[in-house]
Amino acid sequence: MNKNFEIILKYFNEENVEYTYDEDKEFISIVVGKSNSGKKIFEDLIDDGPVLRVYISMKFGQNIRIDKNTKHRLLEYFHQVNFGMIRGNFEYDSEMKLFRFKNYFESEMISNKNYVMYNIVLPVIMFKKYLLGVKDVIKTNKSVKSIINKIESEST
Repeated sequence: MNKNFEIILKYFNEENVEYTYDEDKEFISIVVGKSNSGKKIFEDLIDDGPVLRVYISMKFGQNIRIDKNTKHRLLEYFHQVNFGMIRGNFEYDSEMKLFRFKNYFESEMISNKNYVMYNIVLPVIMFKKYLLGVKDVIKTNKSVKSIINKIESEST
């Protein structure tokens, strides 16, 4: 087993975090919630050598129609949300109708439990914070700026 993952799994066991570890693909998955349809939402950790990548992603359901205007609004939304973000970023694949929040942390800092746990929780916090805005972009005609301003004013 990967040394970095051994340390992380030890932390997870100490904190009673539920996880699965895929030895063949070398990644850890944590269930962090469920979508409205009941599908589990996973956060994945991948070891990329000097950094550990953490991401949480969600795919729009088949019943959600994204026309050209909504696609552009979503692209604008993620672009604006990413502006000035200190740690991590949102990505949006408009063809696969998938969006995710990606973060990373340095492998050399893995001995610091608080640092590791913070960087594992951060994508979940960011994803939950901005998920409501994604729903507003799809379901309303509100301006992207007003949607973001509302989210950011409520979280301060």
